[in-house]
Amino acid sequence: MKNNTWKLVQLPPNRRAIGIFVGNLNGAKIFVLVYVDDIIVIGKSEDTIKQVIKQLNAKFSLKDMGSLHYFLGIQVSKTSNGGLILTQQKYIKELMRKANMVGCSPYHTPLPSTIKLSTCGGAKFDDPALYRMSLENGEKGASLNGMASYGLQLKKEHGSQSSMRITTYCDSDWAGDPDDKKSTSGYCVFLRSNLVSWASKKQTAVARSSTEAEYRSMADLIAELI
Repeated sequence: MKNNTWKLVQLPPNRRAIGIFVGNLNGAKIFVLVYVDDIIVIGKSEDTIKQVIKQLNAKFSLKDMGSLHYFLGIQVSKTSNGGLILTQQKYIKELMRKANMVGCSPYHTPLPSTIKLSTCGGAKFDDPALYRMSLENGEKGASLNGMASYGLQLKKEHGSQSSMRITTYCDSDWAGDPDDKKSTSGYCVFLRSNLVSWASKKQTAVARSSTEAEYRSMADLIAELI
């Protein structure tokens, strides 16, 4: 970064300590993602990627793991059209093994979609540690809903490469929690046709109207975009 070749991209304060470096090498843009001692190098040219790895290896010892297949619990598979599929199949299988659910028959909706859980009544978990383990990583817990079978697909679009269209959606219920009457917000962010960010969480205060709940959801979305 001393010669202004690389630029460190700052992440929002509520995100984990992941460093993203963006640079240009021989006219090609390169992205380097660093998490502790794990590194991903992304670029359009294979030769440029190898050159970056060589430069990094000259500064400190590296072990080149080849093409990206597994990173931070997420499996990566390439598609025939140049896209990527991100799944957590290995993590889910391990979770099912610990829960003694290997071999269980799959079901589209294990619970009614309109059910509202309450803190009052109901049987306790036999093993609360297993439940906490499934939620120890917020990203993993949120991804279990839609990535178990099909994964998150990143598609390669044709046309102008300079077009970076961002499409967003947000929504909220109203007083959906039967105990404290707080609402739940949800949003998703698409870069072109690729889903890059999403969240669903309970609001911190009680909304006095459905309009207020919707505005809180929109505010969370705008904060994510900023």
